[in-house]
Amino acid sequence: MKVEVVRKGHRQPISIFEVVVGDIVCLKIGDQVLADGLFFDGHSLKVDESSMTGESDYVEVNETDNPFLLSGTKVTDGYGHMLVTSVGMNTAWGVMMSSISRDSDEQTPLQARLNKLSSYIGKVGLLVAFLVLVVLLIRYFTGNTEDKHGNREFNYGKTKANDVMNAVVRIVLRGDSIIVVAIEGLPLV
Repeated sequence: MKVEVVRKGHRQPISIFEVVVGDIVCLKIGDQVLADGLFFDGHSLKVDESSMTGESDYVEVNETDNPFLLSGTKVTDGYGHMLVTSVGMNTAWGVMMSSISRDSDEQTPLQARLNKLSSYIGKVGLLVAFLVLVVLLIRYFTGNTEDKHGNREFNYGKTKANDVMNAVVRIVLRGDSIIVVAIEGLPLV
């Protein structure tokens, strides 16, 4: 794309990539403002800044009240000349785009608080699961649990080692399910 600039007193078309600070850019209806700059001459210049500010109203640019033109805006009315003050990533548009891409790795305050809360919930859930495991093991080995026929599951000296191992595995699996819920489920909730 070409843009008309005034360099060394001569008006000439150049590529938009060759615009530098200090160039005088000629603006007319339909032109895209490709750099930040100062308005210094023209008539009834209005720009659409909705891409920068979100405002749908056109902004009138003049020498006294509002002489600033921002990159990424579009000329909707009038004509004028602009002195380029910044180009590329140094424009307001460039700074905004670089801050958006740079901040993607940072956590918001809400995300940081939620991560802290989920860590706390996970630790409390792990502690509760461990306590449940200990209580279930104590209940089993003190003879306070019964099988499906109503008989005590553990009788000291009478219960086989294989039965004890099966019961301990059942208790540990119960404790594991509590741990899984505590670590994975509660933080998600």
